[in-house]
Order: sequence, then C-alpha cells, then structure tokens
Amino acid sequence: MKPLGLWFVGAIVIASVGQASCRQADRPSESVQVDVYKQYRSVHSYEIRPGVLITPSYSSEGRVCEIAIEKRHYSGKAVDIDGAMSDEEIQLLFDELAPLKERGHLKFPDVVEMTEESGWFRTTTTPYENVSLQMYGRVENKKYVAAIVKWERQECHRVER
Repeated sequence: MKPLGLWFVGAIVIASVGQASCRQADRPSESVQVDVYKQYRSVHSYEIRPGVLITPSYSSEGRVCEIAIEKRHYSGKAVDIDGAMSDEEIQLLFDELAPLKERGHLKFPDVVEMTEESGWFRTTTTPYENVSLQMYGRVENKKYVAAIVKWERQECHRVER
C-alpha cells in the first residue's frame, strides 16, 4: 500500500475512535441521569391500546381514585398532533376500566350523559353512583383529547405514585 493510503486509513481509524469517545463522554452516567430527574415527580402510565395511555392517581390508602385517558402524541416514529378519540372509543375503555357492576346506577336515570359547550370547548359527563366519566374535547370535530374516570370516594386525595 502506498504511504498516502496508509495515512488515509489511519486518519479514518483515529477519527472513528475520537467520535466514539466523544459520544461516550457526551452521554451522562446512569447515576447522573437518575439524579437529574429526582427533582421531578414520577408519573406512571400504561398503554391500554396502541397509542392510548392511561395514568392512574391513587388515594392515600393506595386505591385507584382517578384514571386519565389520552392519546399518545409522540411514539418514537411520528407525532400525532390531532391525537383525539371518539366517544365510542372512550366508552369501550370506560367499560373495561370501570365495569357496569362497579359503577352502580346512573345518578340521573333519564340522562345518560350531559354535554356542556363553551366556545370551542366541549365537556361531556356520564355520572354513576360510584364512578363518573368526564370527556374533554373540541366542539367542531366532536372528538375528545382526554377523559377522566373518577371514583366517587371521599378519601381520594389524588396522591401520585
């Protein structure tokens, strides 16, 4: 091999090793990463369906008192700016998270759900004796960006784990 060729190969090897060591130096150690996030409250969510997250809150006794339901906006491959769910999608999740026998009877037997609209915002509530469902969304597309399943327990103080 000609001297110029060896020089070129050597330069590539040195550059590659240099890049690897720079990347390693740029990456904080695991203990530093954990320490950085200790100042924030940890939130635990579960993916109940592809792209749909639930985030429970707990009472001081450790029981689930509230569950937030929302679409995941970022999945590692794409960003979903219009992450919204239909009334039907949310009702299916509500049936799973708070089965009918657990909910009790409707608080208002003649009214299944109540919808309030204010400007572009829409809130729909379905109240049962033990559990209620609240859905929040936009008026124009009749879709919801978030829903809350809330157990009607007096001891629920929304303690996060």
